[in-house]
Amino acid sequence: MVDGLRPSGAALSGQVDAAMRAVPRHVFVPDVSLERAYGPDPVVTHRDGDGVPVSSASAPATVAGMLEDLDVRPGHRVLEIGAGTGYNAALLARLVGPTGSVTTIEYDEAVASAARAALSGLGAAVTVVHGDGMLGVPGQATFDRIVVTAGAWDVQGLGGSS
Repeated sequence: MVDGLRPSGAALSGQVDAAMRAVPRHVFVPDVSLERAYGPDPVVTHRDGDGVPVSSASAPATVAGMLEDLDVRPGHRVLEIGAGTGYNAALLARLVGPTGSVTTIEYDEAVASAARAALSGLGAAVTVVHGDGMLGVPGQATFDRIVVTAGAWDVQGLGGSS
């Protein structure tokens, strides 16, 4: 999968390359074939009662690009809003190492539970919180990096007129 990112123009740092090679993506998308799990496309993992997708594993190139832009370093405290499958949180845990921490917050309880189970099965040191990412995580106010991997139904300005 990682080798397939290079022809598409993704130049990965050594840390992101190593993390993506070490974390098994198929663990986070167990209901699809290995070919699909490691393919170039996103994988829908949860749908609402009407069949509308509500959570997915992002395309590997998208994940790699976000991780590169985030520039996570060992020892960082990272907040991810939108746990999804937990795959991105597992990659983040690998990047921050044993001296860092990763907290991921997920609005949908079923999605949070599935992410928690997959992360736990790998022994990834990630705190999964069921809650609203707009409200943050009670008791944890400072992070070195924050990444949002979730949809939004409302966007508001940070002051001034809209």
